[in-house]
Parts: sequence; structure tokens; C-alpha cells
Amino acid sequence: MNKIARSLSRKLTMALLLGVGAIALTACGGSNSTTGETDNSNLSVATNPSGLFFNSVGSAIASVVSDGSSVNMTVRPYVGATQWLPLLNENQVNFGVSEEPNVYWAVNGEGMFNEAYQNVRSIASVGRLNMSGYTVRKDSGIEKLSDLKGKRIAAGYNGEWIIQYLLEAQLASVGLTSDDVTLVTIADNNAGMDALREGRVDAVFTGNPSQGAFLEMDNAIGIKALNYADVTPGELDQKKDELVKQMQEFVPSLEPVVVNGGIIKEDTVIYRFGVTLVSSTHVSEEAVYDITKTLWEQHAELTKIFGWFEGLTPEDMFNPVPSAPYHDGAIKYFKEEGIWTDEAEQHHQKLINSFE
Repeated sequence: MNKIARSLSRKLTMALLLGVGAIALTACGGSNSTTGETDNSNLSVATNPSGLFFNSVGSAIASVVSDGSSVNMTVRPYVGATQWLPLLNENQVNFGVSEEPNVYWAVNGEGMFNEAYQNVRSIASVGRLNMSGYTVRKDSGIEKLSDLKGKRIAAGYNGEWIIQYLLEAQLASVGLTSDDVTLVTIADNNAGMDALREGRVDAVFTGNPSQGAFLEMDNAIGIKALNYADVTPGELDQKKDELVKQMQEFVPSLEPVVVNGGIIKEDTVIYRFGVTLVSSTHVSEEAVYDITKTLWEQHAELTKIFGWFEGLTPEDMFNPVPSAPYHDGAIKYFKEEGIWTDEAEQHHQKLINSFE
């Protein structure tokens, strides 16, 4: 993490701690808190709260796994991955759906994770998520990121630290820092949208531009996302390598993408990252093998439950260089199906060796 991101993190730590709701750190389905053993017939998958994107992703996965395998998977909602990834590492939850960057930070003890969670294991990449980032009212007079200097910016987001890094990366892309704006602490995305509606902030974070809550706000007041780094879509090809390097100083695996859809009515440069299903070494090879096989063979069922999965293919689901090592059960399936590659093996061994 660079100095700018660390500076923002220090400023926001107390505000976020005050805003985060208490969540009981108890064993959640699939773990036996007395013996430490895992009940492979009933496993839990951690997500964000009901109604949010990662909850929809996790619910679709849980449904397909429960209907198509010997494993019953139950969704367990948490405020964010920064809360449930430590529980995954300690066998208090069995699976989780998260942004790929959060997994990288967790296994390396970086970002907002004070220790490396080396029991975390990758299962499948389940797609790439477009994020609108800084969004303003259409009638605000704000036309580009650099116009945010001196403006009131929503901050906090209830422990979703990745949002802060994403937003700080956007500021840095036009030479601004958190000192150049006024940070207004809000609890979550809903509170941020309310603040924008009521004129208490000038810019807020919005995630997937096609998410229902953001579409509703667009219909109510009219909103627009801002081009990353003030780069126009026509300039992206020329500047992409430079943007990727700058982005990934803040958020691993982040990349720019041109999007037109949802709240974005014309081609706009925003960003995206991978979405991944992870587990831990505490879950048996047999259970993970069964789940991996089910997801690969029945991936089309995911789209029927949540349209965001549309277009996902088995080829998309295998990332040869994930942030966390693959689980042995997943590797067993990949080898049987001829999916596993020399590149994947070398990367896997590199990650495992880094834990020693």
C-alpha cells in the first residue's frame, strides 16, 4: 500500500470502527466449534448482506451446489469480506465470495489485514465486476474527476476498505489526495446515495452500474459516473498500460474498462476486478472436489438465478494465477479434466512456498 492509501486509511479507521455494526464471531454452519471438525454435508458461504451484489452471487452458487451435489450450502451474510475472511481462515465459515483484491490482501497480510490468512484457498473465478466509482449528480456541474477538488466526498462505507482504495486510486489518477477534498463519513452505499439525493455530498461511490439501487437513484435525480483519470474512451488504448500500473499500486488486479449501460449512458472509462469463490484448508478435499465439479458442469444454472453470470464459461472460471493457492479438491478436479496447466502448477507452488 502506498503512502496516499495509508494516509486515507488512518483518517478513516476511527470513523469506520464507529460505523460497523457488531457481528457475532461464532461458528456458522459447517463447523463444529467443539471438535474443530467440518460437517461436509452442510457448509456455509459468506457474502455481503441480503440485497447486495455479493449476496446475490453467493446465493446463486449455494443454490446450484445444494441442488446439484451431495453438499448443502447455506448463505451467511456479513458486512464485508474484511470481517468474514478471518473467520474463513479459522474454520468459522467454510466458503466465501469476494473481490479478488481482498483475497490477495488477506493471504499476504496487506491492506487492512494485520496478519496473513494462509489457510484461505481458491476454488473458482466466477466473473469480473464493473465498478462505476465516483458518481455525481448530472446537474452538479462536475464533469471530470479533477473537478472534485474542494468537493464533499462520501467516505467510510462500513468497513468495506476496498472501496476506499478504489476511490483513493481515482483521486490519485488526477493528482489529488484525500487532503484535496472534504471527507464526509457515511455508513454504507444506501447512506451515501441518500446523502447525494439530499445534497449533503457532491460525489459518492457506486458499484456495478446495472445494480438496482443505483438505477433507482438515476431515475430519481439523474447521476453520472466520471471517467477514470479523466481519460476518454478514445484515449484508453494508448494509456491503458500506464493506467493499469497506477491502479494496481492501490488495488491488485484492477484494470480499466469502457462501459455503456445501466446508469452509464455513454461510453465511460471505469474499472473492474475479478470475483472469486474461496474456501479454506479446513474443508475436505472430497467436499471441494464435489462442489468444483458441480459448478463447472452446471455453470449455466447460475445465470438462471442471477443474470450477472450471463456469458460465464468454464474457461473463464479457471484462473491460472489466483491470489490464493487452489484447494487440493479443486486441483484434483482440474487435473482429471485436463484443466490444470504448468503455469498454474508453478504459480501454485510459488504461493505455497511463500507461506513457509
